[in-house]
Parts: sequence; C-alpha cells; structure tokens
Amino acid sequence: MVAAAQSAEARGYDSFWLAEDSWTGRDAITALSCVAFNTTRIRVGTSLIGTGTRNPVLTAMTFNSLWELAQ
Repeated sequence: MVAAAQSAEARGYDSFWLAEDSWTGRDAITALSCVAFNTTRIRVGTSLIGTGTRNPVLTAMTFNSLWELAQ
C-alpha cells in the first residue's frame, strides 16, 4: 500500500483512497496513517468506514487524534 501511494505521489496524483474491508480484515484508518507517514504531499482519504463494525465515538476520537498529530 505504501509503495502504491508513493508511486502515485511521484506521478503527480493528489490523493490516495482506501476502503475498509471486513472480508480481508483491512483497516483503512491504520493503513492510511502509515501511507501519510511515508509520503510528503499526497492527501489520504477513506472511501468507506464500516459503521456496523466500528463504534462511532471511537471513530470520531481516532480521526480527531490523527488530525491533532498532523498539525
């Protein structure tokens, strides 16, 4: 994932998006945090967060923490 995001950034893309996938166990927030740490310019986003599998309060706290760390 990180290599794909770095390649997209090198090619001039502005953003890199992932969706959570409960079938494969992929957590978009953790993965995109790693992508953001290993790139310099590209913006990251989630195209889907599973509200049935993730507590809304915890999701809000997670995004708030990431926003504070990014400042």
